[in-house]
Amino acid sequence: MIDQEYFNKITGVVIDKLEGGYLHPDMNLPPVFRFSGETMFGLDRFAGHDYYYSTPRIGKTPKSDLKYIYDGSYKYKTKEAKEFWETIDRANARKNWIHGYLGGSLNPKLKILASNVIYPFFIKFSDRYFDDKTKQIVFKDPKLTFLFSYSVWNGEGYFKKFANKLDEAVKSGITNPEKLKDIVLNYRINYPNGVISKSGRDIKKFIDVIDLTPPDQKKKFKLKYLLAGSLLLGSFLLIKKYK
Repeated sequence: MIDQEYFNKITGVVIDKLEGGYLHPDMNLPPVFRFSGETMFGLDRFAGHDYYYSTPRIGKTPKSDLKYIYDGSYKYKTKEAKEFWETIDRANARKNWIHGYLGGSLNPKLKILASNVIYPFFIKFSDRYFDDKTKQIVFKDPKLTFLFSYSVWNGEGYFKKFANKLDEAVKSGITNPEKLKDIVLNYRINYPNGVISKSGRDIKKFIDVIDLTPPDQKKKFKLKYLLAGSLLLGSFLLIKKYK
């Protein structure tokens, strides 16, 4: 199981490297955003409706849906989703924030809340679409964990496609995490959707150099070398004593 603390680190990288700041349908936005709802860190209040609300979506377009969002027609699915969006609403973001704004002093809080919104869907989709062996490999490898945490941002349909691709590879006998990472990443890069493909090219630039090490592995690494150093020092002192 991926613990929440580590998942927060992973989603922090997703937000910093792949997702932007705030946008709102009432802004004068480039055409590429014409189907976007109110969005923060890539979490779209319209397209990602089912991540936040248990009430079915009423509005048919991002702009028409704003009425139902702001008049309280929708019931939040989790306390984390409620706090994420209500923090943004309390800041009166739609009036005070500019396109791309990262939240200022609210940034650290909003990042954690965004991670808490995504986390249960990462677990849910993993349980739903991975074979047991594949899931074990993904959960143990930081790069694969990163790739599939980002797939939750893309939506359940994309998560399923990428998971199926990975399952096929594992069933064929490929279990090396680096090889599996390359298979999934290349599938994303060559996917016939400009946004998905571009994200794959962007990920390829940093996934092999950025630190995605789980905190517990870092502690084990430090402890291992601390113990080794202590043993060497002890040996040196003994040799010196009896020399």
